[in-house]
Amino acid sequence: MRLQSGSSNCNIDEIREFSNWILKIGDGIAECENDGEIDLKLPDDILIKNTTDPMAIIVHSTYPSFDKNFRDLGYLQERAVVAPTHYIVHMVNDYVMSLIPAIEQVYLSLEEISKDERNTEIHEVYSTELLNSIKCSGLPNHELKLRYGPH
Repeated sequence: MRLQSGSSNCNIDEIREFSNWILKIGDGIAECENDGEIDLKLPDDILIKNTTDPMAIIVHSTYPSFDKNFRDLGYLQERAVVAPTHYIVHMVNDYVMSLIPAIEQVYLSLEEISKDERNTEIHEVYSTELLNSIKCSGLPNHELKLRYGPH
């Protein structure tokens, strides 16, 4: 539905066909055998080919004129890059953040175990480096990058 807003009538059928294709994939009823893992043939018109920097192509096609619009909340809310893993999400976020012309400040989580929990087994089993590298939904990252500068 979001794709259809602001589209011309000639694009609506194409958008509807793409939306139905995506829904079939999400529902597990794509046009190929599905035993929990499938090889899906993507249409040529949505593939990125012959590029040395696919991240730049994805971000610049999703956020055209980013340098002029990154302060516009509506501009950012109307766009999204969908990624298959948290690792890719973080790569995209880092790339987009690097495009913002501002001073970067990095904040790190505390690297100490609470005095009450120092004798627990988790401290002995998992290294600080491993714990700091975990990036998953529901758990804050060890590293928080913020950018600030003139408005």
